[in-house]
Amino acid sequence: VLGALTSLPYAIAPAFFGRHSDKVGRKPLVLLGVCVYGWVSICYIIAPSFAFLAILRILEGICFSLIWPASEAWVGDLSSPGDRGRLIGNYSVAWSSGYMLGPFLLGIMITYTNVAYSFLLAASFVFASLPQLMKIKRFNARLREPEEVGKSNEGIATCAVLFAMAVWGISQLAYFFLLPSYVLDIGFPAAYSSYLIGTVSLVRTIVFVAYPRLVARLNGWMLPLGTLFLAASMLVTWAAKDFVLFALASCLLGLAFGMIYYFSLGHMLARPTKGLYAGLFESAIGIGQIAGPLSMGYIGFVISPSSPYLAMGLIGIASSAAIAGALLSAKRRAPRYP
Repeated sequence: VLGALTSLPYAIAPAFFGRHSDKVGRKPLVLLGVCVYGWVSICYIIAPSFAFLAILRILEGICFSLIWPASEAWVGDLSSPGDRGRLIGNYSVAWSSGYMLGPFLLGIMITYTNVAYSFLLAASFVFASLPQLMKIKRFNARLREPEEVGKSNEGIATCAVLFAMAVWGISQLAYFFLLPSYVLDIGFPAAYSSYLIGTVSLVRTIVFVAYPRLVARLNGWMLPLGTLFLAASMLVTWAAKDFVLFALASCLLGLAFGMIYYFSLGHMLARPTKGLYAGLFESAIGIGQIAGPLSMGYIGFVISPSSPYLAMGLIGIASSAAIAGALLSAKRRAPRYP
């Protein structure tokens, strides 16, 4: 439930705030979201009840809705088509490095000190970013209506991207929230789950660094191939009995997350109204993140702690086939010029 609560506002609000950032600029929304999120992090330390935690999780979702679409559209604003891939890579490496560092720090804190200090550390990082954000010159986006909307092949490709990001959201939050209890259930220390989640982000960061030079040649096949890697990761997790296989599954999942995210964000930022499309991109993730922890958590509760990973593996296989079919259809519909 706590895993899904953040995504309740995140299923709708990113599209609204992304569109709003097309009109008022990116910086005001990012600054507001960062400031509120810093205080939310501190409030976790003093949370007296589940209800208080639930309110904080919903506030997190609102903060993320302010920050993520505007930040992604900002990257699109400041790049030309020729260097957009490089800047998306730099941006993705930045946030993924934070996701990589956080779980490893948490694992150390769980082992040696009170977990509450992790929220204080997170707040200190957040507030430390404010001076740098204030230095950035405000950029007011020019609103242009997307010309691609009328093209059937573009619409199919965009729907495939949004579907892939919904699957991405289901898998990411279900994995991150269910893995700690699963690891404990099979007898590993609690800190192991933090190290596994950190490994996912480590490999994802490597993919973001290598993407333009090594695997960009795959182009549209990044989506079906990425969801296939996602399925493989979940099936390995379901079958794993030792830490080596868990680590292999984490590496496969990081590879999948990096491939799907990078390609999908690049596709959405190629649209003229970048804030709107970045918002739709993040809303698709939010929809998946509502469905993931609730449905997979219920499956794990009713059947067995390992069953959510089998379910996500089967979803990944079916999604890979569906996305490949959609992209082939979009390719057939693409206009041909003499």
